[in-house]
Amino acid sequence: RWTMPFVCVTTLYVASTSRHPSESKAHFPIAKRTLYSTLPTHADCDLIRPSNLLSIFSSSDVISFTGPYYGRLGNRIVMLRKVLTEAILRGCHVKLGDRPPLEGLQSTYSGFENFAFLHASKRTKPCDDLSTKEWYNFKDFSQRDSMTSDSEAIKCSVSDALRKFFLVNNSHAFGRVCETPRDMVALHIRSGDALQGEYDQISGSFTSSISATTHGGYGPFPTSFYAHVIRDAFATSSPVIALCEDLNSPTCMFLMKVSIVNRNLIVRVGGNLLDDLGVLGCAARVALSWGTFREAILLAHHEHVLDFSFSKNPNCLSGDENQHSETEVVSHCSNLTFYHFRNEQERIEYWSKIRSSNWANSAYQRYL
Repeated sequence: RWTMPFVCVTTLYVASTSRHPSESKAHFPIAKRTLYSTLPTHADCDLIRPSNLLSIFSSSDVISFTGPYYGRLGNRIVMLRKVLTEAILRGCHVKLGDRPPLEGLQSTYSGFENFAFLHASKRTKPCDDLSTKEWYNFKDFSQRDSMTSDSEAIKCSVSDALRKFFLVNNSHAFGRVCETPRDMVALHIRSGDALQGEYDQISGSFTSSISATTHGGYGPFPTSFYAHVIRDAFATSSPVIALCEDLNSPTCMFLMKVSIVNRNLIVRVGGNLLDDLGVLGCAARVALSWGTFREAILLAHHEHVLDFSFSKNPNCLSGDENQHSETEVVSHCSNLTFYHFRNEQERIEYWSKIRSSNWANSAYQRYL
């Protein structure tokens, strides 16, 4: 039912430059809130770099980040952000294991070399005592007092190091050459792990096969959000590509039908992950999905003008940010346009029945 236009738009602008300039903006914003984020100079963002020289350092100066990884790419980027932050604070280097964070990426780096040793003299334990940490849930950063004054330099240093490692720059995204039209709008629609299940071909009933314990907090954004992004993109003659992991998502099934009658919408299903990352990283604008995969997109869109997300409160910085603040360690420097329900009853129904840590992928929830 939420494929109908029940969405309002709030545009939030954060000072940045654009790799793919575009003058188009979402139509009919009901409010705007300007937020400015001043990043450190480039020199201040060079505290840690990807490297192949980790073997020359003593093991006591190196954190071995060998896994096991938790979850998929977005979670791995969260983990890498944490280990690099702690490495800077402790004056440590970081060595990666044989299993890469992103399979298939032709990155030649074996780890990260720390160029900021100002904290090393205060180190009370060797770096390698952190090699067995579960980084996704790690919160106990060293020398928190120093993070106050150095936080912006640390954040942008970590982001710059990750961009270099994942081969993201002005012409490439995750090693793929940017060949998409400069005004392309891409939709990332989460499916896979959070929407798996099957219909009985005789009765028509749907049986979910997801873990409500694992995925209860990952109810998908409404189809109306993506429909409105498409509408606004078409209003400026921008082409749109929707990337679906599979057709388990009701949104993907809906968009497949739309693409039959509108050739400006391309729906790609089951594409290669690196190819999809290249499209998402090189697109002028991206409609984000709910989940940590957005960490990969925002990493590539550091200098982009405008991305789209869905929000409960038009004044917040990310949809449902408070529920996941413990894993949100990325500084969102990109400009974001947040869509939200105009109708109060629709808003209450969606957030209470889909996004209250109660997502079970039931037939009723999918119908809503």
